[in-house]
Amino acid sequence: MIQDSNKAVTIGQPPILASEQRRGLHIILFDKLFIRLPAFQTAICREHSTAVTAKSVASHVDLQHCFLAPGDRRRIVEEASALQDDGLLAADVDSIRFPNKIIPAIDGLPIWRDGKKCLQCGYIRRTRQHIQRHCRLEHGWVNPRGRGGKPGARLAGGLGEAWVDGVYCQRLGQTGALQRLFEVVLPASEKGEGQGESDGQGRGRL
Repeated sequence: MIQDSNKAVTIGQPPILASEQRRGLHIILFDKLFIRLPAFQTAICREHSTAVTAKSVASHVDLQHCFLAPGDRRRIVEEASALQDDGLLAADVDSIRFPNKIIPAIDGLPIWRDGKKCLQCGYIRRTRQHIQRHCRLEHGWVNPRGRGGKPGARLAGGLGEAWVDGVYCQRLGQTGALQRLFEVVLPASEKGEGQGESDGQGRGRL
């Protein structure tokens, strides 16, 4: 059915072969709205590019997909609960398995190529100010330039490289812990369109 802002609409049913049996339920409507990421125990909203958990699904569909029929929204919540019971969807954000190594870019999420990754611990931020703050507070590093220092000036025996620039990164959402950035590798097809190594992956110094 066509979406109408004044009426509840029903999600069209996909072929039964596209479903999976979970706790007596066919997982159908959930997969119409979300891309499942079982390795991380979460799922990405196809429309809003943000991760959900079993706990957050109800509020997400009620706020962001309120045009759906109430029965469909209840069904989606039931399917999310079934996925949680099967170990495929985290109960809450604290239970999500965030990527802890470089992975292929996740379909459905924005990709940034301006990440700055700490060489000590792999933490990623997208601004020089934030990565400097991280390195200073977490690793005790000091900016070799200091205040009023000449560009490029270093302390004797300088501290060396502190972060790497030009890291491709993604995040699972825009709030709380979901904002944590992680490093990804672009598909070869996208690198061929001017988004690969030629964009420059330089070394940053504090």
